Amino acid sequence: MRDVYKNLEIPSSLMITYEEALKLLKKYFEEGSSTFSHSKAVSDFLYEICSKPSKLHPELGIDPEKMRIVGLLHDIGRARCQERDQVLHPFESGKMLREHGLNDMAKIVERHGIANEIAELRGMRGDFSPRNIEDELLIYADFHFKGDRFVSLQERLRDLKERSKDNPERLKALEMCEERMERIMKKIEKLCYSET
Repeated sequence: MRDVYKNLEIPSSLMITYEEALKLLKKYFEEGSSTFSHSKAVSDFLYEICSKPSKLHPELGIDPEKMRIVGLLHDIGRARCQERDQVLHPFESGKMLREHGLNDMAKIVERHGIANEIAELRGMRGDFSPRNIEDELLIYADFHFKGDRFVSLQERLRDLKERSKDNPERLKALEMCEERMERIMKKIEKLCYSET
């Protein structure tokens, strides 16, 4: 009988406040830890870059506050991943957000970083490629931060590749994602920084 409830969808409109999300992040990471600081920086940046297009292009449905919370929680799954399996953190982050009834946000965080490429390399079922502007905004913001320091996409990719020398799977995934990342960067920069 329990299996009947396993696939029930919790309404995706459930939302938590920024303060509640911050409390949830603090449950898993100490304030000042690298993941906490990175998540906070991505969150603040997402809120900033989402504000303009949310007003200029209301048809896109960009909610700066929602994206601020997504940014804060996008790496929460790192708390449950072993060092070698940190490449799986987007999937674990999605799982953790679903446990808190945040299905809509879970879908966004599952598609960030190199999740799609890792899924492809491991033969995982499902499509984890970015599907909408929210997915792309998170990817854009996340790839611009090395820890809590703002960097270019090229610098971030160089850093990730350098740190992946002993992890061939992660290195291959990074190589596979470069073209996609370039396209996303151009699209989001046009959306967020153009005058129209």
